[in-house]
Amino acid sequence: MNRDGVCPDPLDFLIFVQTAIYMKNYFFLIGLIVLLGCTQKRQIPPYLLVELDKPDVSSIHLQYLTSHFEAFDTAVVTKNGLWEFTTDSVPAGFYQLVVDGQPRLRLVLSDGAPARIAIKGTNSPVRIVGSAEAKALQEIEIQVAQLSTEIRTVTAAFSDSLPTDRFYHVKDSLLDQITHLKANCRTKLEDLYRSHSQSLVQLAILYQQAGNHSLFDPLQDASFYYSTDSVLMQRYPDYQPVVDFHQRVDSLRQLKRMVDRTSAGNKMPVFELPNAWGEKISYAGYQDRNTLIVTWSSTSEACRQATRDLWHLTRTLRQHGLAIVMISLDTDASAWKKAIRDDRLPFVHLADLEGMASPIVNQLGITHQPLFWVVDSAGIIQKRTTEVTEALNALSLIMKN
Repeated sequence: MNRDGVCPDPLDFLIFVQTAIYMKNYFFLIGLIVLLGCTQKRQIPPYLLVELDKPDVSSIHLQYLTSHFEAFDTAVVTKNGLWEFTTDSVPAGFYQLVVDGQPRLRLVLSDGAPARIAIKGTNSPVRIVGSAEAKALQEIEIQVAQLSTEIRTVTAAFSDSLPTDRFYHVKDSLLDQITHLKANCRTKLEDLYRSHSQSLVQLAILYQQAGNHSLFDPLQDASFYYSTDSVLMQRYPDYQPVVDFHQRVDSLRQLKRMVDRTSAGNKMPVFELPNAWGEKISYAGYQDRNTLIVTWSSTSEACRQATRDLWHLTRTLRQHGLAIVMISLDTDASAWKKAIRDDRLPFVHLADLEGMASPIVNQLGITHQPLFWVVDSAGIIQKRTTEVTEALNALSLIMKN
């Protein structure tokens, strides 16, 4: 009986029940359709489009960098002339676009792949739309290429056949110009580094070189290397270039600990090595004198040039008590002794003839050849440098005191 006191018709009640059952099945069917729709693999649009102004291109490939660039995907040309890359899964990393077998462009693909790349002519700049990381990598390469050109221009007129006094004057001027050019380029790279935090762009920046000039030095810029390693190992722990970089940073940490032991302000460690006659000579015998310690090798022309010049440039300083101790990283005794005779080097010469395997490499944190330490009469390192002129300037200061 309803509220009006009237009993409902049995037939109406039966219709109501059947309708409810029908609607229940209907909603179940709708839910099933929605669920199936959600689990269906969505259509992946092209993750990379390439637009060319050359109609005769026959193939465009994308290569993925692991330990080397390897084939990853091949583009398909559409009716409207665009080349599409449509692989479903695109791992984050460095890529290289190859047009008709020729590498054309480096890319960074991660969360946001570039929507379109427009290539207008062989030597024209490539226009990238849709990926800040890919644009940044392109800007990095443009800046470094420009720096390389500027350095070549500066060094083109430099002659290496100058007299010793003129050689170092011109060389210092040349290095000052190159340092200024590198500083300008580096400022731009640092801006890109800061604006692409937690990105593979940072890794690319730390590897940049203009000719044989590195823009970032692992020892001097260790903080950049440490922070980049920390972030990228969290985000891309399985990507091979990141793993390789992590191993490099581990080695850097060990090297920096060694180098810090013989950096300016520290006491020079006492070491002992054989001289050219096999007699053990200890640095302890020179601790009360102003001393220039040099690491070198007879097989390095840069070392030979620097050590030959020391004979002329330190004559007055040696007359006032300067001691020069040369540590050779040679492995051939005859070649070592011949270089001493040929270059007329009247200094203290030490070597265990174990080369870079010598314990002295770790003990002193030897990273370069030649390498100079200026040590005062108290045994304190005043300068550690790879440049003769910097060593001489530091020597002049301590010899006056």
